[in-house]
Amino acid sequence: MTNNQSSNSNNSLLKKKDKLLFAVSDAEGMAELQSEYDAFRNALTEVLETQIEFFPVDNFVEAAVSLQLGLVDLVLAGPSEYVIVKARTNAVPIVALTRPNYRSIIAIRADSEIDSLADLKGKKIELGEIGSTGNYIGPIKMLIDAGLNPQSDITIVNSKEYQLKALKNGEVDAWEKFGTDTKVLCKKRVYLRAIIPYLPRARHFPMMYLLVVANSNQP
Repeated sequence: MTNNQSSNSNNSLLKKKDKLLFAVSDAEGMAELQSEYDAFRNALTEVLETQIEFFPVDNFVEAAVSLQLGLVDLVLAGPSEYVIVKARTNAVPIVALTRPNYRSIIAIRADSEIDSLADLKGKKIELGEIGSTGNYIGPIKMLIDAGLNPQSDITIVNSKEYQLKALKNGEVDAWEKFGTDTKVLCKKRVYLRAIIPYLPRARHFPMMYLLVVANSNQP
């Protein structure tokens, strides 16, 4: 579902450029950009009538700095990432996207004795980068809702690579990833078992991503 919040003046500024560079704050490398966001890039190209090329960044901080320095024109970022981007730049949202059923999922090894989030007390969990909406703030709320104190009841590991290696090797007891389908996540990795997806359906809210542009960097 798309909610276009852009003004005619914003689109006019974008269309003045022959090419726009587009970054995604939580996509790692060109390969992920091409596999996960190429369709979206093509749609933007058609709407803006301007060629759009990917600009890979390592994290949302680099995305904000790149936008601030005029190295990139468009950034797709989650709610918390947008706050940082907005604080560092003159960025304004031009498109708002909601992603129904997009949620944080905490997974454990299939042979684990853990059956609930409460069982994670005294355990170790790997989360994504601090400040990330889906990979950090979401699971932290899950732990709090389960009655756990993230600062004292559980050890949180933040890995730059943020892969499944630590869980698979037994270095951590749980691992979090945001996505749309728990069954698909675990089917692709038969050694995984999800505890629960983020929030019961009655309290579920969709993750929202914002496409932003720094007007001060536009011609």
